[in-house]
Amino acid sequence: NHLVYKFVITGGPCGGKTTALARLFSFLRERGYEVITCPEAFTIFGSNGMSLDFFATDGMDYIIQNSVLDVQLCLEESLERILKARGKPAVLLCDRGPMD
Repeated sequence: NHLVYKFVITGGPCGGKTTALARLFSFLRERGYEVITCPEAFTIFGSNGMSLDFFATDGMDYIIQNSVLDVQLCLEESLERILKARGKPAVLLCDRGPMD
């Protein structure tokens, strides 16, 4: 039973997160690790139709923030479970995280 190491890459827009994730992914794969990247939940919502206009609806900020947290935690837990099931040294690279 191998450990799954989790790294969360944080930073502002254009801070180099995507570049860092790609380089880390390649670097770790070349060294024999199973690697999966976990996308940022808010980006998933935004790229699939949720616009910032949604925040104009009363109480929507709370609903969206809770939904983002739910999806982010579920994604990370699910991907970690998949990596553990592989039974090999593994790394989960997260594009931001719940506390970000």
